[in-house]
Amino acid sequence: MLGICLIIRKNKIIKYFFDDAKVPDQIQDIINVLTWIENNISSYPINKNKIYLIGESAGAYLATMAVLISENKRLQDIFKISKSNLKINAMAIISGFMEWTRNEIKYWGMRSMMLEKGYKRQEYYRNLILQNIPEINSLPPLFVTTNGDDELKFMTSYFLKILEGNNVEHKFYYLEKNKQKKLGHMFNVLHPEWEESIDLNNTMLGAYLIGSTSSHYDWGLKTIKPLKKMIQRKSKICRDTYLLSI
Repeated sequence: MLGICLIIRKNKIIKYFFDDAKVPDQIQDIINVLTWIENNISSYPINKNKIYLIGESAGAYLATMAVLISENKRLQDIFKISKSNLKINAMAIISGFMEWTRNEIKYWGMRSMMLEKGYKRQEYYRNLILQNIPEINSLPPLFVTTNGDDELKFMTSYFLKILEGNNVEHKFYYLEKNKQKKLGHMFNVLHPEWEESIDLNNTMLGAYLIGSTSSHYDWGLKTIKPLKKMIQRKSKICRDTYLLSI
């Protein structure tokens, strides 16, 4: 039987808007979580060689940057951010908010909230734009997903072009528009009980769980509650894979 441990970091993007914490601080927050896992992993029956990092929407972008910065000294110096030594074996990007440079006013407004005044003059800003990062190929294998009803699907297309242009290993899962049911942004997280969500999450978990003995992972509501209990009691069944959802 495949054992999975799950830790969920609550995304504090909205809180950041009001606390005046900007993007570099948000990335550091992710790295702090990764460092905590690294320092506490021995307390759990976890295979540290099978760490799967999952990010949704803005969390997908922040997770990507956290891994890139941890892997590259140049970026650590530019962002003035410490690194995590936790090895991420694979990542999943769900409906990622991956593009910063759109001209529409709503994206300008978001940049104004998440970046300090005069951000374009900051050295790190250029390196927030994924297509400008030469170290992008230091990312681990990625599972990338969006759907026809996702209002940010164009950002996934942007990210895929970068991955393909830099020969980054990845798998892409796309669902066309659903006539009976509107799926929408990160639907598999918001509605894990849907059949489409279960199929997507099963595929996502199976994409890079190398060496596992099972080919099917039931990730519906019936599974989420037992996973939380497993973490609380440090069950020995959690011996294979560690998932961090951001």
